[in-house]
Amino acid sequence: MSEIIIQPKNPLDLTPEEAEELAKAIRISYPRYKVQVKIDGYKGYAVTLYQVITVAVLAAVTEEIVKQIVKLSVDWARERFKQNRSARTTSIMIYGPKGEVLKSLVVKNATDEPEDRTEEDIGIEEIAKKYRGGRANEFEKKRLGGTAMSKKWQESVEAWAIFLVWVFGLLMATLTVLGTLPALSEPASLILLISLIVFLCASLIVFVFDMRRRWGKPKK
Repeated sequence: MSEIIIQPKNPLDLTPEEAEELAKAIRISYPRYKVQVKIDGYKGYAVTLYQVITVAVLAAVTEEIVKQIVKLSVDWARERFKQNRSARTTSIMIYGPKGEVLKSLVVKNATDEPEDRTEEDIGIEEIAKKYRGGRANEFEKKRLGGTAMSKKWQESVEAWAIFLVWVFGLLMATLTVLGTLPALSEPASLILLISLIVFLCASLIVFVFDMRRRWGKPKK
């Protein structure tokens, strides 16, 4: 079943009972819709200039249905003025299923035609969406940037750890060879020395290639 949600922005201005009167009128005209009043928690005082009520149609809607909902909402607002329930201007916002503004009207009294502010509020909504999108993109860039920096830092630590291990291994191997050479015969000493040099060169090549892999520029 398609749903319509009616929500007073400030229940201290527009009570749930008053919003329910509008809900009943819409139910009579469109019984196939599930119409309900939603009240969010509100703290503070009712000192705003307008009394605001929103009607959100959470389904595909025709222009004729929007016109009828607007008419019912305007009649409801005018009736409140006639019964002296409020002397303040009532703002009526009609939203579509994607949160888009379908109609925005301001009812100032029980007799005058409502002021149509649809174009103005659509423009405000567009600016708000761009602002929210910009803030979201900025946050995402910062998040991704932070992740990239963390990865770069991790790679840097790993690189220095490998370098220190390599230096330590070089030092220990050199000390071992130097301590062993005097006790060996000349051929054995030469073989051991050559083996040490080959090992150090191979280790250095592996280290250099690993650093290039970590820090080298990506190919275009």
